[in-house]
Amino acid sequence: LDALIPLLLNLFQSPDENTRVASLQSLVACLSFGLVPSSLVLHFAKYLEGLSALAADPSQNVRKWVCRSINTLLEHHTQYLHPQWSSIC
Repeated sequence: LDALIPLLLNLFQSPDENTRVASLQSLVACLSFGLVPSSLVLHFAKYLEGLSALAADPSQNVRKWVCRSINTLLEHHTQYLHPQWSSIC
């Protein structure tokens, strides 16, 4: 998983909507099962920046998965959001 995380984060910028959705779905699946790969912790700021950028995506499906991503973080992994809280709120 550690090698896959940077690739998934880079796919947030894909011109293909399905690719962006699939990368979001993959990361949500990891987080939903309680998995937080060390690579995601290392790249957490990039993950949040990517979610922020995708929040304005023209695709409603991408925006839906951004919301699911944020909800999953809030539900299962708030400890990773605390250091970034001031930039989120």
